[in-house]
Amino acid sequence: MTTIIEQIRHGIAWSKVDRFQKAYGLKDESVALLLGASNRTLTRHRKKEETLAPVASDRFYRAEGIFDLAARIFETKERAMRWLQRPQPGLAGMIPLDILDTEPGSRLVQRLLTQIEHGVLP
Repeated sequence: MTTIIEQIRHGIAWSKVDRFQKAYGLKDESVALLLGASNRTLTRHRKKEETLAPVASDRFYRAEGIFDLAARIFETKERAMRWLQRPQPGLAGMIPLDILDTEPGSRLVQRLLTQIEHGVLP
């Protein structure tokens, strides 16, 4: 756990974000939203292979955990992405991907996924 905290504080490497983006087939706009950054900032990070700022690293770590949880529950990354991109009744019709840019939104999505995992459907 300490290692993760240190990584977040020092900045997660762009290469990790790039692998995550490719693994889930995310567009730059979605990654920018998750990180709270502009497309231009993403392009700069990618070109210079910079590390993310601590705040963006924290957002990335949180989003990565939710995506991985969804992939585990829905058994494939493709199914997870379909779920994350569709309005969910358990989120008052909100689209999970659209609310992962905030901590409260992330918590709501994680809570709903945990309920689904345990068979407690909203």
